[in-house]
Amino acid sequence: MISHGRRMTPWSPVLEKILSFVLSALILSTTIPFTAAVSVSAQSSSDVIATMPSPEVAFLVGPQVRSGTSTQVGATWFDQNATNRGLQLCSEFPDVAHTPGNVLISGTVSVTNGSKTVTGVGTHFLTEAKDYAIISNGSLGRLVKIVASIQSDTQLTLTMAWQGATASGQTMSSPTSASVDNYQGYLNYYDFSFTQYTNYYRTGDTRFLDCARKVADSWWSQPVIDYGRNLMSVTGDGMAPRSIALTGLILRALDGRPEMWPWITDYVDYQYHNWVEVPMNWSGLYFGIRDGGFMLLYAADLGAVHPDPTVRQSFKTRALAGAVNYYARLQNTDGSYRWSVDDSSPGSLDGFTGMEQPFMVGILNEGMIATHRLTGSATVANAITKSAEHEYLRSYNPNGWRGMYYFVHGQFNTGYSCEAGCGNAANPFPPSDTSLISESRQLNATAISQFGYAYMITGDSRFKQWGEEIFDATYSGTDGYRGLAAYRGKEYDESYRSGGKFLAWRLGGTFPTPSPTPSRPPRCSPAPRPMCRRPPTPTAA
Repeated sequence: MISHGRRMTPWSPVLEKILSFVLSALILSTTIPFTAAVSVSAQSSSDVIATMPSPEVAFLVGPQVRSGTSTQVGATWFDQNATNRGLQLCSEFPDVAHTPGNVLISGTVSVTNGSKTVTGVGTHFLTEAKDYAIISNGSLGRLVKIVASIQSDTQLTLTMAWQGATASGQTMSSPTSASVDNYQGYLNYYDFSFTQYTNYYRTGDTRFLDCARKVADSWWSQPVIDYGRNLMSVTGDGMAPRSIALTGLILRALDGRPEMWPWITDYVDYQYHNWVEVPMNWSGLYFGIRDGGFMLLYAADLGAVHPDPTVRQSFKTRALAGAVNYYARLQNTDGSYRWSVDDSSPGSLDGFTGMEQPFMVGILNEGMIATHRLTGSATVANAITKSAEHEYLRSYNPNGWRGMYYFVHGQFNTGYSCEAGCGNAANPFPPSDTSLISESRQLNATAISQFGYAYMITGDSRFKQWGEEIFDATYSGTDGYRGLAAYRGKEYDESYRSGGKFLAWRLGGTFPTPSPTPSRPPRCSPAPRPMCRRPPTPTAA
């Protein structure tokens, strides 16, 4: 069985090489108030569109239907689970003080540049040191290291030498790998802060606003971001786009934390260039479409909401170029997005040729939809509708499973073909293990919104019918099964990051693209690291 599980190694070192650098626009802005202009409509009405407090929020979160008002089959359970499970997950999410990497161990430590040895004063390494050694590097923030061995309460050894400055009297935290993996890989993998901001605007319940802020502030504080001090353009270290949960931070930057803009801008600039602009003219899609799809979404988001109009225009231009010249160009004539992964290991299922993963297409189409909303490009619109048609007719099994295949098209390097589909939904129905039905239907979660958008821009009722069928399969439980939206934070966020937009787009009509008119904020602000320099452009590998 092909597992639905997907996770990244936490706090890994350089994830991609720096191939080039184009833009360095690091900004502070004024705050757009969040608590004003949130209307709570009467729940007896049907399909009531939620009111957003600003054009920026409307672009990122909307459109949405007020919780409890949608007439879509399955929406009642979808809304109830959004609030009930959401509040439970909110209570379990750590605040800044309890975020993995922020809880200090006893005493202080000394480190020497080029050495793997950490020496403690007043420390209890034997009982308090776990898997990571996260040590202050003075005004430059914190460095994340892995513990290789512990010799005594006052001495331990790192797996790699300390590359920071020689120093003494430094603080240290030492979380377990399990706590970091749970925090980054499950609690916030598909952006819990984003889903709770969405809950707030759909319900008007300020508990969700409090939760969204708590989650974003915690995420901002973790050592891999380190309150914005760990700039990828400077260190080359950071989380992959699939893991970064950036929309919640963008919403928080709009919601009283403008100091987040420089780091957000730097991250999107750096990663968009690596994942989309570097391979722009290549003959195939670079390592699939998930990470690049996220970066297309984030570039379009900044193209719509960044407080600096010059930066905003730049990202708008770059997002359109990526959507048209990379993704639409490499889309197959049947609407699919296929790629290959080279793996020379004999018998390994990691290597394949000409395959598509439908749940990743849903993520890419979030970015394509954001780009179309931003630019109105006919080429992008055509790519979205072709893709949506393919996803229902070729990637979805409506018979019993009512779920997406994990792979479709192409074959593994063993010769095993997935042309007709691979994964749980490719097997006879019903399976002996009925939990596989929910796993299969969870693959629908990222795909649903594209059908609503395709219907809205074309008026073709097939898209509406297809989306309503898949929404019903994933959330109603009328046939005894659903997806996994009530399971862990990861599956919850996967379900609610874009699923609610379908409930609005299925209504048809038009939802005008917001048109904010920002004033230019200051170009630079004091920061622990050089925030306004342009690093030299290395030679592309």
